[in-house]
Amino acid sequence: MTNILLASFVLSLFLTNILINILKQAKMKQYVLKDAPETHMVKEGTPTMGGLAILISGLASLAIFHSAVDFNILMLTFLLVSYALIGIIDDSAKIRKRHNKGMTAKVKLILQIAFASIFAGILAVSNNFVFIQGTLNFLPPIIYYTFIIFMIVGTSNAVNLTDGLDGLATGTTIISLVGFAYFAFVSTNITILVFILIMIGSLLGFLWFNLNPARIFMGDTGSLSLGAILAGIAILLHKELLLIPLGLIFIIETLSVILQVSYFKITKGKRIFKMSPIHHHFELCGWSENKVVLRFWIVSIIMLIIAIKIG
Repeated sequence: MTNILLASFVLSLFLTNILINILKQAKMKQYVLKDAPETHMVKEGTPTMGGLAILISGLASLAIFHSAVDFNILMLTFLLVSYALIGIIDDSAKIRKRHNKGMTAKVKLILQIAFASIFAGILAVSNNFVFIQGTLNFLPPIIYYTFIIFMIVGTSNAVNLTDGLDGLATGTTIISLVGFAYFAFVSTNITILVFILIMIGSLLGFLWFNLNPARIFMGDTGSLSLGAILAGIAILLHKELLLIPLGLIFIIETLSVILQVSYFKITKGKRIFKMSPIHHHFELCGWSENKVVLRFWIVSIIMLIIAIKIG
C-alpha cells in the first residue's frame, strides 16, 4: 500500500510544480478580501485553482492502481469530480471578476445539493431502498438520505471556510483522511483504503508547495471537493458520526462563522470574534499564521487519536 501513497505523492509533486507555472502564465491568481488581515495582502497574486493538481493526480493514480470498476470508487470519484467542477466554475468567476467573490451563494448551494442528491439517490437504489407505504417505514430512510445530503454539503462548505491560511485545510484534511484510512483498514475495505491513500499522497504533494509562504492555493476547486469526499468516505464506511471528531476543526470554523453572523445581526453590529472564520480571530490576537496552522493541526491529531479510541 505504501507504493500507492508514494506514487501519488510524487505525481502530485510533479503536477503541482508544473501547474504553478501554467497558472502564473495564465494569470489565474488569488484576489484577497479587502477586510482580510493586513498580513494577507502579500498573498495577492498567488496562483489559485491548485485543486486541479490534487484532482488530476488523484484520478491518474486511480487509473493506474485501481482500474477495475468498483461501486465505492465510482461514488467517491463522482463526488470528487462533481464538487471540483463547482469549484472550477467558482474560481473562474472570481478570476474573471477580479475579486474574492465568484458565483452567488444560492447557485453554489443549489449545485452542491443537486450533486449530493444524486449521490444519495444512487446509494438508495444500490441498497434496494423502496418507498414503502406507511409512515414508520417511510420516514427513517427519508431522514437518513436527507442527512446524507446535509452531511456532504455541510462538510464541503466547512472545508472551504477552513481554507484561509497556508496549509491549514490541506493539513487538517490529510489528518482526517489518516483516521478514515485506519477504519477502512480494520474493516478490510481495501477499495476505499486505496482511494484514501491516493488522496493523502496527492495532498502531501500539494502541501509541499502550499506551506507558508504558499506558492499556490487550492481554491474552491480543491476545498469543496475535499469536503465532499470526506463526507462520502464516512458514509460509505458507515462511520458518519466519526466525522465529528475527525472533522472537528472544520466544524469549529463553520460554527464561528454562524455565531459571528447571527450575533452581528441580533446585536446590530457587535461581534463575538475579531474576525471569522476563527483562524483569522487568532491571527488578529497576535498569533502568527504558522502558529495558528500548527496548533490547529495538533488539535486535529488529538481528535484523530480520540476517534480511533472510540471508533
